[in-house]
Amino acid sequence: MIYLYDSTGAPVAYFNDDVIYTFNGYPVAFLSNEYVYSFAGKQLGVFELGWLRDLWGSCVLFTENATGIGPIKPIRRFSTNMPNPPLFFPLKPVLPLPYLKAIKQMTW
Repeated sequence: MIYLYDSTGAPVAYFNDDVIYTFNGYPVAFLSNEYVYSFAGKQLGVFELGWLRDLWGSCVLFTENATGIGPIKPIRRFSTNMPNPPLFFPLKPVLPLPYLKAIKQMTW
């Protein structure tokens, strides 16, 4: 399990295999190669070097080991709550071709 932190350093989600879950166990997105998709099949962004970026290249979430171009990472806060186990696993849709990768931004 890999935690994902927001711009304040708070853990808000986690990876379990290639699926991103909220801390209450609800699946919200999945990875296909380095691209992040909703379960409706919409591309949400890109996951590279520990940074989850939106379609415009801005950082949205990061992992503990994020490296490379990005904003200064805040001090990670630790949650007193353990994440819930995954509630269910939705079927993955047929995916369209991904957007071209945006230029990496130094912003949240």
